[in-house]
Amino acid sequence: MSNMNEIDPIAIGTVFVLLSMVLCVASSFLCEFRRQYYRDIQNSQLEEILL
Repeated sequence: MSNMNEIDPIAIGTVFVLLSMVLCVASSFLCEFRRQYYRDIQNSQLEEILL
């Protein structure tokens, strides 16, 4: 085992890739959720207008 003081570029790269993957997945989930939410709002508004 090397010292923890030494910065391991491979470990940093791995953490960076994992973080970017998590952020990408989270943002896509949020975008999909928000799209579904706005679609529901628009549908309810259309129903109110039609009724």
